[in-house]
Amino acid sequence: MLYEKSSLINKKDTLYNLIPIGMYAIYYVYETLSHTINGVVEKGYDWYGFFVFGTKSVMIVLPLIMIFSYMISYVLWKINRKDK
Repeated sequence: MLYEKSSLINKKDTLYNLIPIGMYAIYYVYETLSHTINGVVEKGYDWYGFFVFGTKSVMIVLPLIMIFSYMISYVLWKINRKDK
């Protein structure tokens, strides 16, 4: 959707990018936190290494991923606007 050269795509449509990212984040955090022993994630369940510093690091990493993802969709929207 964000690659279309169209003036019909609104700025608020860039928020749709956060839906799949948010769904995957919920799955990833659930899967990781359900395999913790004494606050340490079992080997093989922290696929990206976000929990190296403990399970509380999710409070920092998750918002950063969402912000970064939104910034990518916003930049794509800005580049592909037809009515520049």
